[in-house]
Amino acid sequence: MVKVSVIIPVYNVEDYLKECLDSVLSQTLKDIEVICVDDCSTDDSLKILQEYANNDDRIKIIKNEKNSGQGFSRNEGIKKATGEYIGFVDSDDFIDLNLFEISFKKAKKLDLDVLLFKTFAFDNELKELTDFNKNYLSLNCLDNIDKLVFSHYDTKEVTCNISVAPWCKLYKNDFLVENNIRFPEDIIFEDEVFFYRVYLNAKRVSLLDNYLYYYRVNRRNSTMVRKDNKFMDIVDAFRLIRQEFIKTNNYDYEYKKFLFNKFFYSIFTRFNETTDEFKNEFFLKVKSDFQSFLKTRNDLNLVYGSYKSKVLNILFCNSYMEYCSYEKKNVPQKYSMKDIDTFFRISIIIPVYNMENFLTRAIDSIINQSFGFNKLEVILVDDCSSDNSRKIIEEYCEKYDNIKSVFLKENSGFAGKPRNIGLRYASADYVMFLDPDDSYFEDACNVLYEKITNENADIVSGNFIDSFFQDSKKYDWEDKFELKGDEIKVNSIKENMNLFNVYPSVWAKIFKKDFILSNNIWFPEHLPGQDLFFVHHALFKAKGIVFINKEIVYYDARDGDDDEISVSCNNSKKVLIGLIKLYYKHLSLFEKYAPNNIDIVLKSLYYWITKFIDSNLDLNEIKEVVNLSSILFQKFLENENLQVSKDKFSLFKAISNKDHDKVVVELVKLNGNSSKLDLLIKNKNIFLLCYALEPQIGGLAKAVLTRSKKLSELGYKVTILTVDFGQNYEFVIKKLCESGYLDDKVDIVNLFDYYRNKNEVSSKNDNLIDVNLKSNYKLVHNNDESVDRNYFENGVKIKTERYFDNYLAIEKYFQNDKCIREKAFTKDGFCFYEMFIKNNREFYCLNNRKDCNSVCIGAAHEYNKQLHFQTFFVEEICRNCEEKPFLIIESTGHIPSIGNVSSDIAYKIGQLHGNIFKEPYVKGSDIQSFSAINDKDNLDSVVTLTESQKKDLIDEFGYERFTSIPNFVEPINLKNVEKNFNKISFTSSISFHKNLFDLVKAFQIVIKSKKEAKLEIFGRAYLQWEIDELNKIKSFIKENNMENNITFRGYVDNIYEEVEDSLCTVFTSHSEGFCLGILESMLCATPAIAFNFNYGPSDIISNGKDGIIVNQYDVDALAKSIIDLLDNPNKAIKMGKLARKNVLNNFVDDVVILKWEQLFKDIIDKHIEESSIKLSVVIPVYNTGEYIDKCLSSIMNQSLKEIEIICIDDCSTDNSLERLYEFAARDERIKIISLNENHGQGFARNVGIKYAKGEYLSFIDADDWIELDAFESTYSSAKKNNLDMVIFKLINYNCVSKEFYETDYYNINFLKNEKEIFNYKDLLNKLFSIPVGPVNKIYKTSILKENNISFPEVYSMFEDNPFFYEVFLLANKVSFISNPFYFRRVHDDSIMQNRNNKIFDIVPVLDEVISIFLKHNIFEEFDHILFNHKVSVIKMWYERLDNEYKYDFYKCIKENFEKNKYINNVLVEDKLTKENFDFYKSIIESDTFKEFNLIMLLKLKNIKYNVQNYLFNSNLNEQTMPLDNFNVYNNKLGQRVSSSNFNINKYEDKIRYLNYCNKMLKKELNELKLNNKGFFKQIKSKFK
Repeated sequence: MVKVSVIIPVYNVEDYLKECLDSVLSQTLKDIEVICVDDCSTDDSLKILQEYANNDDRIKIIKNEKNSGQGFSRNEGIKKATGEYIGFVDSDDFIDLNLFEISFKKAKKLDLDVLLFKTFAFDNELKELTDFNKNYLSLNCLDNIDKLVFSHYDTKEVTCNISVAPWCKLYKNDFLVENNIRFPEDIIFEDEVFFYRVYLNAKRVSLLDNYLYYYRVNRRNSTMVRKDNKFMDIVDAFRLIRQEFIKTNNYDYEYKKFLFNKFFYSIFTRFNETTDEFKNEFFLKVKSDFQSFLKTRNDLNLVYGSYKSKVLNILFCNSYMEYCSYEKKNVPQKYSMKDIDTFFRISIIIPVYNMENFLTRAIDSIINQSFGFNKLEVILVDDCSSDNSRKIIEEYCEKYDNIKSVFLKENSGFAGKPRNIGLRYASADYVMFLDPDDSYFEDACNVLYEKITNENADIVSGNFIDSFFQDSKKYDWEDKFELKGDEIKVNSIKENMNLFNVYPSVWAKIFKKDFILSNNIWFPEHLPGQDLFFVHHALFKAKGIVFINKEIVYYDARDGDDDEISVSCNNSKKVLIGLIKLYYKHLSLFEKYAPNNIDIVLKSLYYWITKFIDSNLDLNEIKEVVNLSSILFQKFLENENLQVSKDKFSLFKAISNKDHDKVVVELVKLNGNSSKLDLLIKNKNIFLLCYALEPQIGGLAKAVLTRSKKLSELGYKVTILTVDFGQNYEFVIKKLCESGYLDDKVDIVNLFDYYRNKNEVSSKNDNLIDVNLKSNYKLVHNNDESVDRNYFENGVKIKTERYFDNYLAIEKYFQNDKCIREKAFTKDGFCFYEMFIKNNREFYCLNNRKDCNSVCIGAAHEYNKQLHFQTFFVEEICRNCEEKPFLIIESTGHIPSIGNVSSDIAYKIGQLHGNIFKEPYVKGSDIQSFSAINDKDNLDSVVTLTESQKKDLIDEFGYERFTSIPNFVEPINLKNVEKNFNKISFTSSISFHKNLFDLVKAFQIVIKSKKEAKLEIFGRAYLQWEIDELNKIKSFIKENNMENNITFRGYVDNIYEEVEDSLCTVFTSHSEGFCLGILESMLCATPAIAFNFNYGPSDIISNGKDGIIVNQYDVDALAKSIIDLLDNPNKAIKMGKLARKNVLNNFVDDVVILKWEQLFKDIIDKHIEESSIKLSVVIPVYNTGEYIDKCLSSIMNQSLKEIEIICIDDCSTDNSLERLYEFAARDERIKIISLNENHGQGFARNVGIKYAKGEYLSFIDADDWIELDAFESTYSSAKKNNLDMVIFKLINYNCVSKEFYETDYYNINFLKNEKEIFNYKDLLNKLFSIPVGPVNKIYKTSILKENNISFPEVYSMFEDNPFFYEVFLLANKVSFISNPFYFRRVHDDSIMQNRNNKIFDIVPVLDEVISIFLKHNIFEEFDHILFNHKVSVIKMWYERLDNEYKYDFYKCIKENFEKNKYINNVLVEDKLTKENFDFYKSIIESDTFKEFNLIMLLKLKNIKYNVQNYLFNSNLNEQTMPLDNFNVYNNKLGQRVSSSNFNINKYEDKIRYLNYCNKMLKKELNELKLNNKGFFKQIKSKFK
């Protein structure tokens, strides 16, 4: 056990630290701990500490977060000290090697609170001992004390002469803790205050007549050599010491005399040592302090003669310069004792910052007071003004003795700090405040002073005239504040809480100064609106309050720019955030003093919201403000006493939900500034989701790339997402960039490349392969520069390896021509993706190299098996965005899809690129599967490319969120090439739906009369079906001898050049979504001839003016139109010019992109708010194959269908994972995550939390099950009341007896008596009666994720304890449903039934629970409950533990109890109940396990006999009654059993434990020696 804790504060002492540490570590007393607190040293001090700590485990290093001074550092050391006594050593000093052995022995022997010893002074320059301050350091003042043990009563005459240094003393740790004695942390001279706190409270003090400490003097960089103003702290120290004398009832005549004169000496010494720069400030502070305690002639009579004139001069002089003139005898002495009666009556404090235009009016209003200006002290605190304010102040100070000034060196931001400084300098008994831009009415001081003195009140408040908000009228009490009459008097604010509604201005009030200072009431500094907090704090504390409806102040708010503007009119981020921080402080104040009236605080949001609406914050500032204020707005909306106007309700709700987008929309509505909305949209990511992009692009890809390019040019962050498998996107991106289609600011992210890159490592790739090596495979070189190795068996392909840049990227395995397995690899060979088939269903697994786990996602359905897999990818991309992005599905079919992507994480838009109607492709036909249509109900909007398609779809579906935005082209300058009057062009891919056959047939007719006519076909044949179509058409052309007239030019990048010299273009598709080729042709001044297919031609072409539209499939009419233009080329040229004009006016990027931007704005305004997944169910699975079926069935059949089921297999060794795959094949809501190593339940549940997307979350153990309406009932309740947590009942099921049974623990019946909605504050001591298990609850997912709450992963058991308390303490709204929804299976192999050494985890777990209460600053409320909970739970598990583990558990408990005797400076044993105290002390006081068992046996025997007597009196015989029948008597035994501190439900464990103890006792008795007869008799008597 540690006998002495040595605390060493360290700051920049590298030259002396080693000598100090060597002297401490070499102590002859070895049972010490050395706590070194580094105060952010900038030299090598910390490095030296770490070197020493590596070699001696007695050293503990604490590192302060910022430089905080010696007082703070020593306090940190006290907090960590575990020694019986505490000693301090300064890090530049050194000590005698026997110091702690000698001092500890004496302190322990005499049971001292404090032991003093003597000190040598060591001159650092001379390197020898010196007589420096010898009498003081040698404690010679105590030479005449003849008592061995004494206290301050015995040393009264010399108490003030004792050395205050903390290092020449040894302190009992318990004494410091019990009296809560600490160093003040914000001043130097902290040792002065600490000494008197110690000495005045110590009852047992002694002196050791040995020189044991070496105090280093005359060294560089000592903290006592200063050039700043910190010597002024001696005034604060003196005030704190006076308070300690008063607190301990020692502020009598004698002590006052000694104390006053000691500190007069100290103050004048430090005053002389302070540089001239700070002397006037020091003078004013001393003056204010002297006037606060030297109030009468009797007080002045205590002052020694040598100080009396100095004290008088300070009391009555108004400046340091005036004081000097008297001290230097330059002028005759003016003041005497009789002048004490002329002290000021009121101190008026004015904070000043850049008030040159208003300050004179304010000061003159004080000078003109009818009260008499000579009775007033005016303190002007200038907050570093940059205008002429300082000059004005100096002029007034020079003119008037009672006007004083303080000039701050740095601007503090708001009036709080200047007002606090003014309070410290105020010398009068009463204080008033005035803002420098306001003014007093002439009788203001007279009215307030008479009222406060006549009523002996602490506060008197008046009214005011408001020139800004009230048109120079007085506030109407009755109308504004619900107050009646012209005067209201109360003894306490609780008599009339409406007084809080009065405008909390500090400047219309007068306060008793002693009341303010004694209650530690100060203005919050660096925050606006600080008078709100100050006034309300004062109202709570005041005993005597008067409100008078008399105008006191003329209030004049200023509206202007920057420094000229009042806080009332200032809507900057600094003010808005400052007010919110103030409101949180204000809320804490009311939660402490008036928790049922917090609506008074929240009403401030009415004022704040108007400022927020009128503000001009940027988006990041809005986000910062919203994030900070959201909790206040949540509380506002939950408060039944508060209402918000209809026009602002949506804004309040958006702030409470941290919905930044909605906040911006509502601000735009309320203030009309739409620029914020423009900025909001441009701050978002835009994702364009396509199935694939190929290097040879078609119309869809061209449209997507063109749109992405334009959006990127406008400043949007655009990314194209693709989900196809196997394409080499490095090659694709390279080609698209070379062709100019892909903007260099636009990224393309493929699903598989994304996960490959996540798992890549930067190390050198050793897996490169020469793919051309000969072997038993066939090589195929693909268009994307990838290479395939195809392996065959008996002529049938069984495997394909695909290589990108000579590394194996993909493997595919085949069976009967069907792919049965896929794998994808990183460059170094890590398999990050795998597809396999289980139970005829495909599963997609993503392996995470970093986390060593796999996410398995089942196939969705036949038409899009990868739906869930793609959704997982898209959601991860969206969640990575700071702001909610736009997600646009570029839909040409049923894949990909975004319907399942949560609306919480993206705004979702469907873009239709085709005609959804099947043949004949008109409204009313059968519908093709298009993802944008399939998912329309889960999208924010569906975009069609034409108005005609939009109209048809609205008619078809009655869906209102269709909008029409056409594709567009970038404007180009024509090269003015001559038209080739014989050239007709076709520009499209060669596919069936482009219906090129009809054009060829029409051209067959054309060339009969126009033999020179040429049809040039431009378009790709890249995909297999395109190649097949090309071959068919070529055959037809050849068969009909048209090869000289029809040419296939293939895919070209310079399509505009080819189209510009064409006479016309022709389009003959079966159907289209738009037909971008028509636009491209018209842009080149080349008219288009098109079938009237749906959709596009009729929406783009003005028939007969800028193009020609032909009835669909009328080949003859098509041929005729072509011939007409061939015969009339000038007609074609004229049409072409009109066509180009049409496109430039309606279909170019600058025109069309505006429609997209408007759509983005409209969507943000009207977006879907509800989450698509209402509840996530997290199931950790480990070897529960026998039970998992029932568990999953109960979840899959829930009446609430909008759930997801996340199963985390923790590396099961049975068939659990197989069963999961079987169920996942039947229900697409099941997501499987397979861990590669067994991590435990905590880790598994945390993985589930990470992937959960539901609004709420529930945990279910894999061997349990739930009622079918459990989630619908709990979710409905949670949603209705905006709950953070719902708790419900649990029923146990015994696997052996096959019986259900209830327990009080899981019934939680006591919650029925609580409010319908409650939190931890409503439960207090009942809090620890709630089951901590995570399973019988649902949680709001956001409360877990936003607060980073997770299960501890270091424990084998009990990880649910810290998790529960973390959540519950943060949950503002909790409800209990008394239905037993959950069924818990109890069986022998359950982890909670084991009685092995895993149970040891309960000890650190319970400490972690205590740390959670400390973190939430509610430890003091719960300390007694926490300590008893800890001890009783440990005791319970000890008794349940198998005997073979008890010895090790005892050691674990003992070590913990001894280490944590004090927690947060509270002595644990003082808070324990008798039963817990007995167990605790038995652990602490026993030296061996055997001794502990003997002690416990004696105590348990007593308990046993008490119970036996009770059972006998109840006609029950313990010997004959079966244990199974005990529950029958629970109701009967009732209170009497509990009163005997015996839990009948644990009786079986008691019997087992007693049997064990009996065996131990017999063994001990056999080993007793003859000389232990006394002890033997004692034991024997216990069993009589």
